[in-house]
Formats: sequence, structure tokens, C-alpha cells
Amino acid sequence: PLHHSAERGQLQSVEVMLDARADVGRVSNEIMTPLHLAATNGHSWCCKALIVSRAYIDERGGQQKMTALHMATERGHVHTARLLIAERADLNIPDAQRRLPIEMCRNDEMRRV
Repeated sequence: PLHHSAERGQLQSVEVMLDARADVGRVSNEIMTPLHLAATNGHSWCCKALIVSRAYIDERGGQQKMTALHMATERGHVHTARLLIAERADLNIPDAQRRLPIEMCRNDEMRRV
């Protein structure tokens, strides 16, 4: 349920589950945490709630072993990328293909983040 709500940006549902001590580090069948799913879809407020609840910001997930920052930059979610950087996401963690988050940027606005 936490994965589903984070992926869809349902902040109230995410907060209810976090208050009930849902496991923020649990991985889905796709080997992704709720933070990965929220970042992939640009749900910054859900990302913030998960980080406050101690989600590991630099967890690598999915087939490409990307961090939440990789996923946000790849999809062009500027606000989410800014949030992750402000929350001290490591900019130097490579994915499975040795790409850094900056290399995932698709436009100049994202590169300026």
C-alpha cells in the first residue's frame, strides 16, 4: 500500500501509513522503495515525508540500480531533484551502467539544479 500511494502522489495516505510505522525501506517486486516510486513520478511532498520518516535517500533500486535522484533527473522532475539534493542525496553514486545523476539530465534546466 505505501508503494502504491507514493507512486500516485497520495500524500495523505502516505502520511497515515508512515504514522502507522510502515516500512519505508521495503522493496517492491521491481526492487524499488516507495521513495524511488515517488521520485520517478515527481511527487516531491511524498519524497519529503518519506525522507523525514528515515527513508534511505541513496538506496539503489530497479534493474538499473538507480537512486531516487537518478530517477527524478531522468524524468525531468526539477522540484523533486532540488528537494533530494537539499536533503543531501549523494551526487556521485553511479547506477549499474556507471552513470551519475547529472548524466541522466535531459535538459538544461535540470542540469542547473
